Amino acid sequence: MRSVALATILVLLVVAPAAAGIDSWGFRAGWSGARMIGDGGQAIAPNYRSDFTGSWFVTTRLKPWLSFQPEIAWVSKGGQDDFRLTSYPSPTEVTHTDFHTEHRLHYLEVPLLLRFELPAMGPLRPFALTGTAPAWLVGEDDSELKQTGSTTVPRQATRILAQIFEEIPAAGHPITAQRFDFGLVLGLGFWVGEGHVRLGFEGRGTAGLVDVVPGGSFEFQNQAFGVTTAIEVR
Repeated sequence: MRSVALATILVLLVVAPAAAGIDSWGFRAGWSGARMIGDGGQAIAPNYRSDFTGSWFVTTRLKPWLSFQPEIAWVSKGGQDDFRLTSYPSPTEVTHTDFHTEHRLHYLEVPLLLRFELPAMGPLRPFALTGTAPAWLVGEDDSELKQTGSTTVPRQATRILAQIFEEIPAAGHPITAQRFDFGLVLGLGFWVGEGHVRLGFEGRGTAGLVDVVPGGSFEFQNQAFGVTTAIEVR
């Protein structure tokens, strides 16, 4: 699968622009939120964490309403979680200790997108995006575990709930993620104006299709969402 993706990238980034010509180029940057899904991902990093995302892109016009848009992007994935451990330091006391954990997986991503130009809305030029997003992990998991609070209360005044956190052994330990990820992209946005240089706004989501921690009984897939501004030069 990795060799097919690499071959696809080379063909689309080299042959297609050379054949059809580059019609525009630009940059986009902004906020991204990422979490992990799958039974393993939901156990250790089910909540969105915020970070920066950005990319450089070019477009090649295929039809008046359709363009091919490859990109080179920086995307931070992973996720975060908050959990509580309950201990019994004495027969009469219960201690609740709260923790926050984050997993940060930084990727160099190469989205290969089709951009559909939608009907104009006054000065706004809406568009839709869809495509694939091969990505390569840059460095190891930048994980973090910190204690956020601790409370000790009388045992007899506490309703004790038995909670088993299967993710506790992994909390604070880096995810041993493989280098390659692959996802599907959907997005909507709009450009402002018709000039040689124009400003755009976009929201897009990427759903990971690859188990980034293969070989075990649990699955870990990345899920990311980004809101960015862009400058396009035509």
